[in-house]
Amino acid sequence: MRWSCAALALTLVVLAQIKVSRETVRLELKAAGYVWKRAKLKGRTRRRLRTLAVDVEEHLAENGQWQYRLSEIYYTLEVDLEVDVLRIRATFG
Repeated sequence: MRWSCAALALTLVVLAQIKVSRETVRLELKAAGYVWKRAKLKGRTRRRLRTLAVDVEEHLAENGQWQYRLSEIYYTLEVDLEVDVLRIRATFG
């Protein structure tokens, strides 16, 4: 099962109060003509990916890990409560 079907099912529950399974979403998307196709990497794209990987490795060796920090808003009680509400809705509908 593709994560996108589960994510769409969760979005439908949270935003529209429509409870459907990820399998239902997958079948409805298929019936509507949407299909998932695996991306195919061609030789040129693979070379670019290798170059990118080398660039990232060099950057990390020079600068270390990215010191990413979330905004302070993510550490507030209100955000924690909303996340809990979304989890409960997703679990119990």
